[in-house]
Amino acid sequence: MGSCFSKAGIIAPPVVEVSAITFRGAGPLTGVSTDVTLSITNPNLGTLQATSLTYRAVKESDRTLLTEGSGKPFIAPGGNKTTEVVVPVSFTFGGVGAAGKSLLFRGRTTILVDGSIAFDAPLTRAGEVIVPFHGEEMIIME
Repeated sequence: MGSCFSKAGIIAPPVVEVSAITFRGAGPLTGVSTDVTLSITNPNLGTLQATSLTYRAVKESDRTLLTEGSGKPFIAPGGNKTTEVVVPVSFTFGGVGAAGKSLLFRGRTTILVDGSIAFDAPLTRAGEVIVPFHGEEMIIME
């Protein structure tokens, strides 16, 4: 397990970035479907297990909550390798008011996504390393 530690003797937190928010589709019954792609770079020599991933998506202009949820656990390989994780994020038109109208009538809206990923770190005091992420993207219905 020593290979997971930095020179300071603790696990270095991975770098998590939102690399894309991609529109997948929309329908009156199904709502809006997007994919949020996260790029995770693990600077440690050993792999890290992501035990939880949570997110919130809001409309940028008025901060209307579109949805919140969680993603599946995954493994981030070590050695400064970057892993892409795609998180499906969907929301219905009915519960989002202005965001739904903006998508329906203008065909676009800007979405902010933020959240955090907890990585298992049993030899640290907290037993985990929590890394936040944030991103925004204009989604266009095409």
